[in-house]
Amino acid sequence: NLKFNVKEGETVEEKNVLATNSDPRLLSQLSQAMAAQIRAEVNYNQVLNSPSEASLASLEAALANAEVRLEQTEWNLPSQKQLVAAQADVESASLNLEELKKGSSEEEIAAALADLKAAQHSVEAMNQSLEITAPYNGAVVEILANPGESVPAYQPVITFADLSEFQVLTTDLREVDVSK
Repeated sequence: NLKFNVKEGETVEEKNVLATNSDPRLLSQLSQAMAAQIRAEVNYNQVLNSPSEASLASLEAALANAEVRLEQTEWNLPSQKQLVAAQADVESASLNLEELKKGSSEEEIAAALADLKAAQHSVEAMNQSLEITAPYNGAVVEILANPGESVPAYQPVITFADLSEFQVLTTDLREVDVSK
């Protein structure tokens, strides 16, 4: 599943894409990572912009309903138990609304941001696993795999080197023989 964008002997600049991997399993994992990133972005924005108008409207309606039920209960000559239950419903709805109006806590925002960053890093890692890039300016010395071939993880597929400077060590070359 490899596609090479270079040929042996070709010189390339740092970060140029040397080869790409179109393994369906990796592409599926990338899609899943991207979906997780989108979910994390949505969650972060919801936490950051909390409370939403819909949430406020829902809890305001719940409070209004609890107040109406309390009023109806009071008109019907309730038992002490019924009255306490209706008052507790109003108190609970009121507390829920006040809590929602406070918005998200710093901890909730930090957790949502951490989830978002983790999802972004996962997408970056998956993208990096699909591309082989030049780590520095250099030359493709040898291509060790065939195009379209599926290669196991960590198996070398390209020999890459900086040939602009190198040093030759020898024990049998004299200085006068260098120019020959």
